[in-house]
Amino acid sequence: MASKKRLLCGTCPTHSCDQKRTTCAYMSTEELQALYTKEDIESLQIQAHIDQIHGEDLQKLEKIRFYCEEKGYKHIGIAYGYHAKMAACLSHIYLSQYFQVASVVEYIGGFSRDDFFTLRHEKSQFHPFKNPIGMASLLEDVHVDFVIIMDLDVGVDTLFCKHCGNHSIPVTFLHLDLKSQ
Repeated sequence: MASKKRLLCGTCPTHSCDQKRTTCAYMSTEELQALYTKEDIESLQIQAHIDQIHGEDLQKLEKIRFYCEEKGYKHIGIAYGYHAKMAACLSHIYLSQYFQVASVVEYIGGFSRDDFFTLRHEKSQFHPFKNPIGMASLLEDVHVDFVIIMDLDVGVDTLFCKHCGNHSIPVTFLHLDLKSQ
């Protein structure tokens, strides 16, 4: 049976839930606690600890570094869209000071989109195939502990996450504002 709860946080005028318990709670404390494993709580504690020690002014990549160090991760993967190649390169260099890093671009393998499908009204030229399942498979093959996604298109990112270690590899998104560059 479908839930009749209405989740309208996006239109809430006060967002007072970040200050105190509110009457709009969608479940009891006991129900909420039942959703979280010990490992889930540990992840949230690490995030809170990073903010407490370093403040909330850290860049996301720095937060990722501290988080991965706290978790004991040794091998980080970066899955990125073609237009994020410079950011991926800089992130790879930065993180390589602390971890083993593997990075894969969405077009890895150099396959043609025409091998899989053709869009109407396309001129006959090479159209690279975005390969999210291949990306996930390759990062899994090298046994990464954690993956950073940068600038993958919608659909590409969902397929990547669906196939990333059978949901066993933690994933985070590093937002890049590439349109303004």
